Order: sequence, then structure tokens, then C-alpha cells
Amino acid sequence: MSLPKTLKLEVKAPRSTRYQLSARDIAGITPDGFLVALLTDRRLRGPRWVVVPAAQLSVGNASAKELAASEFAGSLAEMLNRGWSDWILDQSAWERLLEEGTSGVRSRMAWCRSQHPPRQNSATGLVREAKIVEALDALRMSIDNAVIGRSGAQQEGSIHQILLEDVIQLNGYKIIENPVGVPDIQAQLRSQTLPTVGPETTKD
Repeated sequence: MSLPKTLKLEVKAPRSTRYQLSARDIAGITPDGFLVALLTDRRLRGPRWVVVPAAQLSVGNASAKELAASEFAGSLAEMLNRGWSDWILDQSAWERLLEEGTSGVRSRMAWCRSQHPPRQNSATGLVREAKIVEALDALRMSIDNAVIGRSGAQQEGSIHQILLEDVIQLNGYKIIENPVGVPDIQAQLRSQTLPTVGPETTKD
């Protein structure tokens, strides 16, 4: 299944199993956009991102189980999960991204991508899932230590969005600047551009 030519994504990455969806959130991705939600429940094969079409959403609190039941399993979900988890699994890569704290991460992304990109991790299935659990815990601890006195969960959500933007760009999309903030990510597939793979692979 091919990737959509345009993307409108609302990103949700809470540290709970409930996901708050406002009318503004849904309006920003209607009619052909998606909610991209980070599920961490191991019973739902988390941590992973589920992609849910806007038409399947309603205003209010959705549970992780409800979102998993409505997910759109296709090339987009596969692309986002593979690229994001490579970032999460390469601790040395995201530590470089966060070495000056959580402020200015987006401005450092271009440097990290060119100088210290994440290695592609060859682990699959349950082994990969277990590794992601440990790696995500380490990332969260690093963020919380960097933002003492502020909301680590909020900062984490912003970092996940930046990582997803990097994955999207690496796979042939151009991010469209969005001053109003809705949707969280808007992108256009570049013409005659093929998805890119990273330069290194690790079996860690």
C-alpha cells in the first residue's frame, strides 16, 4: 500500500492509557487526516504508534484499547514505527539530540541527522518490542531529569513529534510550516522522491 501524498497528523503521546481529543484536534485532520497515538500497553503490542483515520474519532476521552481497535494498519504506520523506534533504540543518537536539554531540539535535529543519525536496528517482533520498552523508559528518565520542576510528559510529547517529523522527511515528505498549530504535523510527499534508509545497521 502506497503512502498518502499529503499528511495531516494529530500526535498524542500521553503517559497514561487515556487520550483526550478535542473538537479542534479532530477538525484539524478532517476529512482525510489521522490521529497518531503512542500506545505503551504491552497487551496491545506497545510501545508503538497507531494510526487512526479522522472519521473513526469522536470528541472526548478515548482509551488505548479503543484506538487499537480502530487503527489503520498500513504503510504509514509501518514507516512511522520503524523510523521512530530506530531513534528510541539508539540511545547514543537521542542522547546527542538531547545533550543540551529539551530546549532547541528541533533546531539540533538537522545536525544530528547529518552527523549522528540513528542506526537501523534489525531486531524484530517481541525482541524489538521488549527493547523499545527499556529504551523508552530510559528516554523518559533523561527527559524528566532535564526538566525538573516542569512537565516531563509535555516535553516528551514535543520530542516524539520532532522524531516523527524527521522520519516523515526522511521518507520523502516536505514538512509544511503551520503557524496555527493544528494539525500537529502537515506534510506533502515530494514528487519523484524515494524513501531513504539510514546509513548504518545494528543488531543490538
